[in-house]
Amino acid sequence: MDRLTSVAIAIRQLRGNTGAVRHARVQTRLFHRLGARVDVYGESVDKRAVRESGGIPHALSGWPLGGYWRRRVFNSRVLRRLHRNPHGLVIGHGDILEQDVLCLHNCVHLAHELIHGRPTPANHVMGRVHGEVLSKKNFRLLVANSSLMAKDIIERFDIEPERVGVVHRGHDPAQFNGDERDARRPRLRTELGIGQEGILIGLVTSGNFEKRNVAFFLRSVSRLPAELRGRCYYLVVGKERNVGHYRSMARELGLGDRARFSDSVADVQDVFHALDIYVLPAKLEEFGRTVLEAMACGLPVVTSDRVGCSELFPSASRAFVFPSGEAEEFVRRLCQLIAHPELRRELGEANRAVALQNTEQHEAQRFEGLLRERGVIS
Repeated sequence: MDRLTSVAIAIRQLRGNTGAVRHARVQTRLFHRLGARVDVYGESVDKRAVRESGGIPHALSGWPLGGYWRRRVFNSRVLRRLHRNPHGLVIGHGDILEQDVLCLHNCVHLAHELIHGRPTPANHVMGRVHGEVLSKKNFRLLVANSSLMAKDIIERFDIEPERVGVVHRGHDPAQFNGDERDARRPRLRTELGIGQEGILIGLVTSGNFEKRNVAFFLRSVSRLPAELRGRCYYLVVGKERNVGHYRSMARELGLGDRARFSDSVADVQDVFHALDIYVLPAKLEEFGRTVLEAMACGLPVVTSDRVGCSELFPSASRAFVFPSGEAEEFVRRLCQLIAHPELRRELGEANRAVALQNTEQHEAQRFEGLLRERGVIS
């Protein structure tokens, strides 16, 4: 195509700091830098954030009821706007049925199967939406956030591999880095009442404790050998409506006041600075940006093989990717890190070096490169 002059980005929810929202902002900054007009269409839109990224926000009124039809009304309203005002490139984030580039953030069907042990029911709202978007195949290129996602989508919906590409997500190096670790680490540990000598193992997530396998984490650490368990504290950060259930579980498992729970925090980098080991034993995490953020802060990471970010691990850290659901393997890897501080340091440094090559700037470069390679833009 000729020089790209206008881009439309459609994402229904464009508030907060989710992976989808951050990826949309990366795209907005990218195309603004390339000299294109970037129109961003959403139902719930942080207009200031869009403008700061170089985009023009368009907040579309929503359907008064929730569920499937609210999403289909958003699709209709966006497509009417786009048909009246054509753009050189249309990017969707799983909410519209027609686009040049479809960026997916979740494997809705795989997640349901792994969490609930059964296929996604026909009345599952997001299962129905994603099923329609992917079955109709009204896109030139589908961008997955990991090879884990790409494999499932290709096989499940019979999509030609040449129409699918992978762009791993990046992090903000100004926020997530190890430069202030020593200075900021003591405060939070003091607030948690664990001092500076205990080994703090943490799981940080936006929420959905079932998907992130928090119960598995608590049961597993309760099985650590007594001499190691007594040296450790356990922190779970994230919003969860049923957090009382997990608190009770921790008490019943004998973890006592060594297990701490906290809602999502604004300065999440301080949590990473306070930790000694980061874990994410998720049943499924299509990418898992918190893993990359922990790496950027110089932490060793133990995660399951169903976490997409593990695809970025340096060779030394790959030994700390365990088969999902295998508690003995998870515990064995934790024991290694708890018992060997030098190993923690070495893995943290290797992880940080990899993270430096996976910032949001690198994410934008790889996204642009993929679109040029596949002939979507020139």
